[in-house]
Amino acid sequence: MVEAIVEEGVIIMQDLIGIILPGFIDLINRNVKNSTLRYWIAFGVSVVVAVALNLDKLQSGSWEELAGKIGLVFTEAQIVYKGVWEDLGVRKAAGLDATERK
Repeated sequence: MVEAIVEEGVIIMQDLIGIILPGFIDLINRNVKNSTLRYWIAFGVSVVVAVALNLDKLQSGSWEELAGKIGLVFTEAQIVYKGVWEDLGVRKAAGLDATERK
């Protein structure tokens, strides 16, 4: 029962992180011009966050589960970035749109 509650809490945290992470990654990447480097920074931040949220999987050696959680956090962050930050204009409204800066 306790494990189920902890697992549910981690899932909720991952959802919240997936929503907040694009803004954090954008703050880190706002002065980076190279799109390949921007991608790897976003992936690296997602790996760090996913591992931090799933330290139990790291300690128990559940590498497949940990890889799945990393993929989940990264994919969710990318979907939220595209769907909310770019398409709805949140990025521009927050002043993080690098294309308009001089």
